[in-house]
Amino acid sequence: MLACYNIAFANLDEGQFVIPTTYDAWRHCIEEHCQIPLTADFVARRLQELEDRQVYSTEQLHRRYGADHVKQLQQWFQRAADELAHGHR
Repeated sequence: MLACYNIAFANLDEGQFVIPTTYDAWRHCIEEHCQIPLTADFVARRLQELEDRQVYSTEQLHRRYGADHVKQLQQWFQRAADELAHGHR
């Protein structure tokens, strides 16, 4: 996931580093740029990893993007989990 962040947030056309600020932009980044399907298993695993600062990728997210961004990611992954549970998307 962290590698996806390093690649997908670079807007190659404009040379700018862009971090998604909305759920829809984040979802597009994950599914389109990173080519990662948001399956129930993937989402559940990421939610569990994001709760654990001992996981290397989670610690790197905290270090590079801050606790507020990690909290936002948790909320977006939870929203994706809720949508999957209710048959949305």
